[in-house]
Amino acid sequence: MATFATVITIPFASSLTSANADNGGTEIARTQTLDTDQALDSLATIFSYPFEGRTATTLYINRLPVLTFRDPSDLPGTETEAIATVVSSKINQLAEAPDFDAAKLAVQWKSENQYALVYGEDVVVKVDENVTLADSTNNREQDALIAANRLRRLLGDAEPITEIIGKPEPKVVEPVLKVVRSFTGHASWYGPGFHGRRTANGERFNQYAMTAAHKTLPFGTRVRVTNMRNGKSVIVRINDRGPFIRGREIDLSKGSAQQIGLMSSGVGNVKLEILR
Repeated sequence: MATFATVITIPFASSLTSANADNGGTEIARTQTLDTDQALDSLATIFSYPFEGRTATTLYINRLPVLTFRDPSDLPGTETEAIATVVSSKINQLAEAPDFDAAKLAVQWKSENQYALVYGEDVVVKVDENVTLADSTNNREQDALIAANRLRRLLGDAEPITEIIGKPEPKVVEPVLKVVRSFTGHASWYGPGFHGRRTANGERFNQYAMTAAHKTLPFGTRVRVTNMRNGKSVIVRINDRGPFIRGREIDLSKGSAQQIGLMSSGVGNVKLEILR
């Protein structure tokens, strides 16, 4: 297996020259002429071509496209092809090492918009706005995973991966609840004997869930219930009708009554805040 990257470069259309005046200018001059069959026999093959007025270079591994490198601008001095050559050489060196294990190829999170293909602790290439999957999904994370899995398969038939090393856990944004109405009243609780039975809205009653029964509030309404004796609060969801005893405003599930210390007394004075 060759230990170098083979490069074929095609110049921009504006600089194409006729290689033979007799063929009407249909044959273009290449900046480097190589035997194509020999080039494609290399592990890593790099093709450069014009792309939207800039240069793009696609890295092939065993004739299959993996990554495309694009110049960040049309200014002189960009080195897309050189960067691609370094990456392909690195892949060649890894693949030819006696202890190479394709299963060690992985994807590492670098920032919100940048991922890296890594081998152990070594960065092979970073996937960002200028380096994408050859047939990009327009999703940088998916591009990085697919590229890594192609390398794992082509270089050692390793199983595909789905994990991103170092990716932060998504932040859970708690909804902002606004109090639209508040009042006081007496609360009771219920549970044993009703657990598993249908509530007024049709769902199964779970005495340990944070739910409650109210005579008129719409099903699904969130209510913060505060025990006026100890200041403890719980937010419940209305899913049942009741209580049907005069002087009681709300009937809490056993679980929610435990949260505010209402179990022993059975009935208590509470503050109710209707939330939106």
